[in-house]
Amino acid sequence: MVGVNGRFQPHVLTDQLTILPPGPGDTLHWRKLYGSASSCAVAELAQRGHPVVYVCDQAQHMMAVARELDFFLDGSVPVHPFPDWECLPYDRVSPHPDIISQRLLALHRLPEMGSGIVILPVSALMQRLPPRDYIAAHTFDLRVGDELDTEQFRQRLTDAGYYSVDQVMSPGEFAIRGGIVDVFPAGMETPFRLDLFDIEIETIRLFDTETQRSTDTLDKIRLLPAREFPMDQSGIQVFRQAFRETIEGDPKKSLVYREVSNGLAPTGTEFYLPLFFETTSTFFDYLNDATSVVLEEGALEMMETLHGEIQDRFDNARLNPEWPPLPPDMLFLRPDEVRSRIKAFRRAQLINLDLQSAKHVVDFPTSTPRQFSVNPRSEDPYREFFNHLQQTDNRVLLIAESPGRRESLLGLLREHDQRCEPVDAWQEFTA
Repeated sequence: MVGVNGRFQPHVLTDQLTILPPGPGDTLHWRKLYGSASSCAVAELAQRGHPVVYVCDQAQHMMAVARELDFFLDGSVPVHPFPDWECLPYDRVSPHPDIISQRLLALHRLPEMGSGIVILPVSALMQRLPPRDYIAAHTFDLRVGDELDTEQFRQRLTDAGYYSVDQVMSPGEFAIRGGIVDVFPAGMETPFRLDLFDIEIETIRLFDTETQRSTDTLDKIRLLPAREFPMDQSGIQVFRQAFRETIEGDPKKSLVYREVSNGLAPTGTEFYLPLFFETTSTFFDYLNDATSVVLEEGALEMMETLHGEIQDRFDNARLNPEWPPLPPDMLFLRPDEVRSRIKAFRRAQLINLDLQSAKHVVDFPTSTPRQFSVNPRSEDPYREFFNHLQQTDNRVLLIAESPGRRESLLGLLREHDQRCEPVDAWQEFTA
């Protein structure tokens, strides 16, 4: 990054603005946020010290928002993506382990999260989830010096949904080789290795899956469940009984019933998640009362489209007796249920249109990004841009795609007598 010209004074996008209503019930409309300015506003809201949930209209936009928030926050506030399963409703496929890992980490941290941001698409907001006590009951800690019976640990990992493999590569896998135990926990980016001395944990080390080389040592580690539903004997028994009570006909004709009864989880079992529990939760049940919700423009309207698609796919899925589908209301919240539950939280709604009927509106001091043409045939191809730098009273931040490109950019700026200051993060620029 390079800061150019201007008055190097702190500037905060949300300075002296009321950016959330004082309490639940009303919606504050955020207007005139262009480009990544909406992410900047959300980042500054989160820095006020309470949890923020950002709801995107589409799953594809979620990771772009996550990158923008990481840029503006630079690690000062944790950002947790909560993707949907990235599977079409009633598909006979399972989510990628990385997706389950991200979701379980967010669900684990949400109830006690004092500050931070969770980003999710509205499709994930509609999903019914495992109850909160399931996450707590299947989360456990290991510390250096603890005693560990490898056979009991193997069973505990299996009950928590982990797969036994020869070499650990993905979240939700473990391998036991004598006195060495490798585990790739959900919610972590790297696996860890336990070195045992007899039955005592001697060391806990992170390691690289490709090289198998250790990186860092830890004093303790926390393991989250590897699935969003239990595969222990109790969970299987609850599933079998609920399946017989919910789905008509001979259950033995269903492939998923036979496989789960044998302790296996075929791909697509996630769409039978409610059968593993006495009752399910929703995303709202994981939030504490201090949470603020920011809704992307069109997010709530998108629910109507998704609800229709879910119903259509349910009607088609009913034609396959080996995979009898659960009714949509068992798996998803209806749009009216989401709208009702969301009223319990303070919330902001992004809008771009100048709606006269909108109440509680705040207009942000931003404008649409300038576009600068480059004339490669000219002796001074960037003249239009440099004219802008000379005429503006604002500070300007230029972002390069790599350190090498930044050095080239610095040289170009200095050739045009521009005063510039290299910076490494957004906070350094604003300060």
